[in-house]
Parts: sequence; C-alpha cells; structure tokens
Amino acid sequence: MGMTSLSRQPITLVEIDLPYCTRTYGTAPCAAILGTTGALKCFHSRATCQDPDNYSAGVKTVTFAPNIAGIPDIPGIFPCLSDVSSRPGELNLSGFDPGSTALGVRARVTVKLQDFTNNDTWLDKYQSERVSGAALASGIGYDPLGRGRFLARMFARFPYYLGLSLRVRRGYVGDAPASMPTEHYVISELTGPNAAGVVQITAKDILDLADNDKAVIPSPSIGKLLSAMTAVDTTATLTPAGIGSEYPASGMVRIGRELMTFTRSGDVLTLGRAQDGTAAATHAALDVVQICEVIEGTGVHEAAAHVLKYGTTAFDSFIDTAAWDDEYQTWYGGMTLGRVILSKPIGKKTLIGELCQLGVMIWWDAVAQEVRFKVNSPLLPDESYYSVTDAANLVQGTPDVDRAEKQRASAIWMFHGVKDWTSDALTAENFDKLTIAAVGENLYGQDAFKQMFSRWWGAAGNDTAVSVITERLLARYRNIPNIVSGELDVKDRASVTLGSRILVESYVLEDVDGAIIAEPMQVNYAEYTDGRVKFSAETYRLDGQFAFWLDSATAPVDWDSATEAQRATGAFWGDAGSPDEASDYIWF
Repeated sequence: MGMTSLSRQPITLVEIDLPYCTRTYGTAPCAAILGTTGALKCFHSRATCQDPDNYSAGVKTVTFAPNIAGIPDIPGIFPCLSDVSSRPGELNLSGFDPGSTALGVRARVTVKLQDFTNNDTWLDKYQSERVSGAALASGIGYDPLGRGRFLARMFARFPYYLGLSLRVRRGYVGDAPASMPTEHYVISELTGPNAAGVVQITAKDILDLADNDKAVIPSPSIGKLLSAMTAVDTTATLTPAGIGSEYPASGMVRIGRELMTFTRSGDVLTLGRAQDGTAAATHAALDVVQICEVIEGTGVHEAAAHVLKYGTTAFDSFIDTAAWDDEYQTWYGGMTLGRVILSKPIGKKTLIGELCQLGVMIWWDAVAQEVRFKVNSPLLPDESYYSVTDAANLVQGTPDVDRAEKQRASAIWMFHGVKDWTSDALTAENFDKLTIAAVGENLYGQDAFKQMFSRWWGAAGNDTAVSVITERLLARYRNIPNIVSGELDVKDRASVTLGSRILVESYVLEDVDGAIIAEPMQVNYAEYTDGRVKFSAETYRLDGQFAFWLDSATAPVDWDSATEAQRATGAFWGDAGSPDEASDYIWF
C-alpha cells in the first residue's frame, strides 16, 4: 500500500466568489453621482449600489489560507484560515434507508476565519480615493487600515451571502490551487465576528438549494378573485389590478378544491371549469387563484431536472443533460411518467425524493461539480468494479462490516393512480391502484413491507412500469445488505467517490466455508482527509441476467463465431435444441 511522502505539507484553501460589480462609479452606464445618489462611492456590491438598474455583477474571488509558510502567491489570498471541518454527503440508494431522507444527507463544511486589519487595497477599487477624500462627498478622507477589520467590512458590503459559491481545495504546499482536488458548496450560514474576531461560515452542497424551506414548485400565487364566482361562471377577474402579468397566457389554476384551465387577457381569465376529476363549485371574493404546474410525458430524469431548475438558473450548469438522458435511455428507455398536476406549492426536496423511489439516485458530486443521476442497474459491458482489497487498498485494522436490517424488504407496495390532485397528502386513500412485488419464499420468517406512494404515474397509474421498478428494487433488497466501512490510501481517492461501484475483498466478508468473498458494493459515504479516504459502501445486489444487442458492425454471425466477451455481453436468438449449454443463451 502506498504512503504519502512525509516531506510534503498538506494545505487547505477556501475560496468564496463575491458578486463584484463590473461598472465604474459615475461612468456610463452607471448613473451614480457622488453627493446626489450617495455620500460616498459604492463598494462594488449590490447592497451599496446607487444605480441598481445598471448594476452588473461579475466575480471577484477571495481566498483564505492557513497562516503558514509557502501559501500560494496569488492576488486576493489572506492567511486567516484557522480551521476547516467537513461532514461528507451520504447517499441513500434509491431512497431506501428509512433512517435517512430520500435524498440522503447533504454534504456540509464549516470554515473558521480570524478577522484582521487590512488596508483594503485589494477589495476596494476606490481605496486611494477613500484616503484622499475624493470618494466621499464631504471630501474628508480616512485610513482604511485603522477603520474596522477585513471580514466584518466584507460581509457588511456583501450581506447577500446566502447561496454564494464556496470551494475547499485540499493539496500540498507548492501545488497550484487550480490543480488541487476541489469540493464545491454554497454558503448557508454565517456567524461572527465575535469578540475574539472569529467568523464561522457554514456551507452545504448545491442540493441544499432544493430544501423544502428554500424552494417550492409551483411558486405561490398572490392573485385573488376580484368578485365571487358561481358554479357556472366561465370568466373571472384577478385582483390586485395588474397582477395578471404574473400569470402565463394559458395553463391551469386551482381555486379552492377545483381545478380549471384558463386563457388570460390582462387580468381576466377565461375558464374551463371542473377539470381532472374536480367539481365545479362557488368561490368567494378574494379566494386565491393558484397557478398549477403540469408535468407530462417525461422520463424520471427529465422530471427531476424540471423540478430542480424550476424558477432558478442555479442548477443549469450542474446538470449534464446528455449524461442524464443516456443513463435513462439505457436502463429505462421507453418508460414515460404520467400527467402530474402540482396544484399547490410543494417542496422540491419532497418531489425529488419521490422520484428517487422509482429506482434512481440523485446526488451532488462535490469534486466533479455535478448533480449526478443514476438508475439502479448492473454494470455496462465496458464498465468494471474498482477493486478494494485488504492487501492493496484498505488500511490495516480499519475494515468493519454492519448489516442494514431495516433496508430488507420481503414485499414492496407502490400505490399509484392519483384520485384527487387537490388532496393535501399522499395517502393510500388517494390512490386507485396498488402494485405489490413480493419474495416467493421469505426465509427470514419475518415480513418487512416497504410502502411507496407515487404521484408520478398520473391519474391512470402504470401497472407495467411500476411492476418493473418494484421487482428491481426487491431484487436488490430482498436480503439484508452488508455495509462495509474503512479507510483507504489516498491513491484511491479518485476511484472511491460517492455513488461509485467497487468490488470489496476483505477478511470482514467471508463465505460459508470461511473463504474471503468478493462482494460488489456501491459507495454511499466518502470523506477525504490528508492521506486517507474514509468510506462506507453497501451491497450492490442485482439478481437476474442482463444482456445487450450487439452492435451490427461488430456482431458475430452466430454463437459459434462469437468471442467470449461477445457471448458474455450480447443477446443471441436460440432454440430449445441447441446448444448443449442452454444457460449461455438468452431465450426470447
């Protein structure tokens, strides 16, 4: 097993991207005028802007380093970093662990900084004019070095820090920052500076922006009925005046427990009453007219992307649409979700969690800076497990094995086919259909039922698709999964990441005769520290035989002319009379 060179000193850097205005104060298009729009020139932040219509945010990256010799010689680096502690994300495979959320646990990092005095030349474009007085309407200058401290001033100028990008780079003294392995987060909390000048920043992974208390779909509507409606009225006027501009030209709305289609002209809606199983009713003046979100004819991956991207551009650059589509078409091709009506604001995390129960995983890859999408599926023919063994990878004395008894399922029940889109809760009473996948023989002697409620198959439900999904999940969880944890050498860092699939051979995994077995597993936790990788992985069990049609350009003429690799991965037509080894054939 390799060892990190003792001559190299680890170093951690923390970077924050500040939204720094690209304009020059008082120069067109900036229309700010010293003494008229403000008593002093701005600090290039939105909070201090005096001409918001022409504010144009760029990026200015501030870097914090520990106070040691050899920190990188780059602009905007400050040696005030006193501590960085992290809690890596945890993946809840297909949302199956009842002890976690459907989206697992968000990655979290806590950064402690020590405030300090500074002359402000790097952060303040007009620093010299503050000294001379030219940047102040009074003409009386001051010395920034003797007024306040760097961090307190920075967050006073940039108070809208929630959601700002924060990166943690971990490497060694002498490494270029851009070459260091990097974790990406968004700021979620700030405390300090306290009496001792300590500032603490908490940041989480990008999926924190989808938490239920931060993001919902659809957005709440504030338009209301100007006057009461009878059960037969086909028009309605919105109030307050002008609010119609916040409604689309057409779509669906909910008033009370009734769904209606509409077209809009100004503040006036022309309505199609009693839609999707709801009944026409009377409605009082000032009842809320809530815009509904209708998602129809999509795959699970498209529905998940739609939810994450709704009302924000924050996820646009973090979702590899082509990769998501390729994964979905490979394993769920042709499977389409139903017509789903979201008739009230629902937390994005709730909706993504429901989608994960359909046999997929969605998580944040902090190093690759991507939101990943993976179907519960076997390896592709050109994929292989990364080998993890006692001899080559695992740090001596660290492997351990646990059993996830609560994840075992003897039967999976999925309710689908929504009755009432205006119901406030997903319960068995609000579904027309139930599909059950159950083991043929429960050798454990105890039942373990897993109930799921899915709105995503629409009002009609989908018995065929639900059967496929529940059978796949049952194949994975019919037996108690093993959970192997331990520590690895730093050389394994790139291969043992959240969601990666590994083949573990360790003395903690033995066969009935005491021999060490090689168990396929999926990583659900990975923490990177100086010289070590702490990890946890869960049994990746997929029963059944899987094969692919061979590419027409390389397919053999028949079984006899096929290579072993082609026989192992390709699908062949066969008949009951041959060959002798019938198990080698895929029968159709």
